[in-house]
Amino acid sequence: MDGAHAHLLFNHFPIIGSILSVLVLVAGFLLKNNIVKKTALAMIVFTSVMTIPAFTTGEKAEEALEAINQAPDSIIHEHEELAEIGLWTTICVGLAAAFTFFNSRKKFGPRLFVVTLVILMANSIVLVKIGELGGVIRHTEIRQPGVMDNQIPESLEHE
Repeated sequence: MDGAHAHLLFNHFPIIGSILSVLVLVAGFLLKNNIVKKTALAMIVFTSVMTIPAFTTGEKAEEALEAINQAPDSIIHEHEELAEIGLWTTICVGLAAAFTFFNSRKKFGPRLFVVTLVILMANSIVLVKIGELGGVIRHTEIRQPGVMDNQIPESLEHE
């Protein structure tokens, strides 16, 4: 498995993991079940850990695209910049989840769950945007017109 393949494999964990974690944590609140909430916290920590290989394999994926002359620099740069922010915010969410996990029985424990949910939801939005930008790199069908300099001239487009 090369770096590009690894990146495609790992990059789904943070996005899907964070969305599923939000759903499980909300379910824990609705059910008033601390075991479900703690399960969500464990999922958040796992998701945070999986963000590291997703991020570190990005450079190899870029190199693979450059090797086949398929690297839209402006899109990759935007994806890279947001991915770096996403890496650190996801690590922070993971640390908050771990802190909440081990302090949930304390007096301030219920508030920690709420804080973790709020920052998890914000982080999930960031991760979805990162994934969207990543998809745009190779999926030309979802690009907005004018995104790349080398678009197909109108005279060559099929109706």
